[in-house]
Amino acid sequence: MELKPIYIPFQNIFPSLVGSLSTPEEFLKSGGRIDPKTPYGQSHKATVALERRIKNLHLIMHRIRLDCGIKILAGDTGQINFLYLPIDFETYFVWLRVIMDQIAYLTPLFYETGKEIPRDSFTVQLKWFTKTNPKFDKKYAEYLEKNMSWFSKMKEVRDDSIHRHYWAYAEVETVGKVKIKRMRGNRPLEEVESLAKTIGEYYIHLSDFSKFYEEHFKEKLLEKNKNLEYRTQSTQMVNEYFASLNYFIQNAKE
Repeated sequence: MELKPIYIPFQNIFPSLVGSLSTPEEFLKSGGRIDPKTPYGQSHKATVALERRIKNLHLIMHRIRLDCGIKILAGDTGQINFLYLPIDFETYFVWLRVIMDQIAYLTPLFYETGKEIPRDSFTVQLKWFTKTNPKFDKKYAEYLEKNMSWFSKMKEVRDDSIHRHYWAYAEVETVGKVKIKRMRGNRPLEEVESLAKTIGEYYIHLSDFSKFYEEHFKEKLLEKNKNLEYRTQSTQMVNEYFASLNYFIQNAKE
């Protein structure tokens, strides 16, 4: 099995944040049990879930590539699948929102005085940082204000599917050229001209946010503990998933 080096969003939060919230001595004192009520326990359960959600997102992207009929590797067996493409299109946006809400849950743990930060919804937290308390973390608030329009658009697509009775179907012109028609009742309300480009663009947005987030909160951790050893994880991916992510990223850049 060949592994490819690639940047994976939020991959470095787990060792850095969790490690900063507990010492080996504290862990052993608890008998090796993780108390979900402690900051360490909260970060542990959330980062484990976040890691799994990211892997699920990659799986969705991989399946979309195969269902578009795109064969890159010798072992690819994908063929055009009209039934699953609209389902995976909507699921992709649902999963992006789940990931962002998971980030919102983790964010207060980076601050000494983070208990006042809302953490159940990234939408609510975004407003808290940018509108309600922009001076709490000025650098983070400014980034959110200038760079998160993609989140609002993603949220609308997800909310349309969940709350507003939208549905979708796929039109395939040729292999790889897939349009998504977003419908409400029998009325077409939006046409996504290129499924591959759209998937790639949102993944790039997620990755860009992740890179800022990891670097910004690395600084926060080091402010709290200058002796902290900031640990990173090796980020590699099996060849077939790497091919899928790379396919969408390249489409977004064209």
